[in-house]
Amino acid sequence: MNELSLTTKILIFILFLLLLVIGWYLLNVAGSIISIFLVALVISFLLAPSVDTLERIGVPRLLGSIVMFILFFGLVSAIFYTVTPVIYEEAIRVQHKISVGALRDAIQQVEANVNEQLRILGAVEWKLAPYLENVFSAALSNILGVASGVVYSVIYVFMVVFATFFLLKDGRRIKKSLISAVPNRFFEMTLSIIHKIEWSLGAYLRGILLDAFVVGLLSTFAMWLIGVPNFMLVGFAAGMFNLVPYLGPPTGALLAIIISVVSLGTWEKTIPIILAFIALRLIDDFLVQPMTISKSVRMHPLVVIFAILAGGQFFGILGMLFAVPAVGVFNVILSEFYHGIQRYRPI
Repeated sequence: MNELSLTTKILIFILFLLLLVIGWYLLNVAGSIISIFLVALVISFLLAPSVDTLERIGVPRLLGSIVMFILFFGLVSAIFYTVTPVIYEEAIRVQHKISVGALRDAIQQVEANVNEQLRILGAVEWKLAPYLENVFSAALSNILGVASGVVYSVIYVFMVVFATFFLLKDGRRIKKSLISAVPNRFFEMTLSIIHKIEWSLGAYLRGILLDAFVVGLLSTFAMWLIGVPNFMLVGFAAGMFNLVPYLGPPTGALLAIIISVVSLGTWEKTIPIILAFIALRLIDDFLVQPMTISKSVRMHPLVVIFAILAGGQFFGILGMLFAVPAVGVFNVILSEFYHGIQRYRPI
């Protein structure tokens, strides 16, 4: 089979860059609206297999969508109602404990201990206080800001719920409408692209959510075992940040160290915390991820890291969350487009 011409390869590359530019422009102009659609799309991907199963056994799609919709959001509401108040109270408790004065005292104690060791070695004193105070304060304000921002998201949640229901109910009809508009020459290629995107994206999203839940649960248990105050807040943060690959354990470790040092006034739990999160990272890499997400989006870890960095740089936290599945979708589209052109071009 002949290779694609240089002109065709250049056109594919230009198309890829054009899609990136369009995505960047749309997110900057209408980021909130697009984020609502993306979140609704994620939830519909999670629930669609169950709705399809109900439809196959004779349940009308509308009724199946309503049943899964009520079950999913009922479960989420129950978890939110039981867990969120505990997390919020722990965040407030941490905020009260970590006053500016207490934070400064803890940092100055660390600085005094380090400088004492440096004087023994004959080295110059190290001014840690300004740097560490800024880092800790910024980290805490971001975490507490996320916790308090949940209160003001009622309208956003309502729009997500509304969009999710109609994507579940009419998703198949929308897909058929899109496919019917495709020329016959590219029908098979388009069908293959949509099928592979649905499978890989759905498997990845279900896997990453399960992975985040397991990491959060193990982090909570490990911090409780070590005796870290506010262990539920640490586990919640580790699980949430693990939605971005490789970010959960480091974030959980940093938060646990900050809370333990300031609350207990000692660094004695730092080493156990670091060892615990290293163990969690290894368990996640070699046990949890291979069973949840390894087969959904096949990427080299270096590609994943660069995708996350690029997504964060251009699109912020939303870009970091959707960087890996977006690269997976682009990979499927370009691969199928490449082979499709080879297969269907005129002889």
